[in-house]
Amino acid sequence: MIYYGDGNIETEDGEPVADICPDCANMSRSLLNVYKLHVCSQCGKLWILGAYFDDLDTNQAFDNHFESRGIKPGMSTNVLTQN
Repeated sequence: MIYYGDGNIETEDGEPVADICPDCANMSRSLLNVYKLHVCSQCGKLWILGAYFDDLDTNQAFDNHFESRGIKPGMSTNVLTQN
């Protein structure tokens, strides 16, 4: 996923990944820590980098979330796989 700032994103090839979210599967929220955008096939929630999009309720919260993980505007979350 490419993050552009101000709450704007763009999906990349293979996104979103269909999966069952940790809440629906009754599993640990640590499973939210993925670098590709995921969508729950049961409830429709979107998540990436440790958070549901629903929890990032403002553009500022969204921006803070990505930038706290080292993703700056214009960067792809795929760079996290290169570390």
